[in-house]
Amino acid sequence: MLMCRTVPVLMCRTIPVLMCRIVRVLMCRTVRVLMCRTVRVLMCRTIHVLMCRTVLVLMCRTVLLLMCRTVHVLMCRSVPVLMCRIVPVLMCRTGPMLMCRTVRVLMCRIVSVLMCRTVPVLMCRRVPVLMCRRVPVLMCRIVSVLMCRTVPVLMCRTVPSPCVDV
Repeated sequence: MLMCRTVPVLMCRTIPVLMCRIVRVLMCRTVRVLMCRTVRVLMCRTIHVLMCRTVLVLMCRTVLLLMCRTVHVLMCRSVPVLMCRIVPVLMCRTGPMLMCRTVRVLMCRIVSVLMCRTVPVLMCRRVPVLMCRRVPVLMCRIVSVLMCRTVPVLMCRTVPSPCVDV
């Protein structure tokens, strides 16, 4: 059972995220990613997400989110999560991810992401939901990003959330 809380977005309304509903983010300002920890990627690169900087997503198209929301990391990367619905993003920036913990990724492949291309992310297991419990994720779909670099993500394992499972 998910007990997601609201996700505050600057210059916008509060985004309720309960069992993944449609979230519309229009004309928002940059939201900072706070209190993130190092993301370790085995057999790939190491992505450091410590006191993350803002990740810009400008004039991109619809972002497909599956099972709660996109996990944004440093250098304009994003990892989609499964069982969610379409989130239109117009003239906006990324949403916040608060209190992230370590992400371990095994058997990664390299996926180049340049000028708003799609990033396929497959066989994800668990991802942290903002101020929530862990959410199981399977068969993640694609997400479009803007001006990004290579994103190595495949065969994800458990991503612990700051919350406790019941």
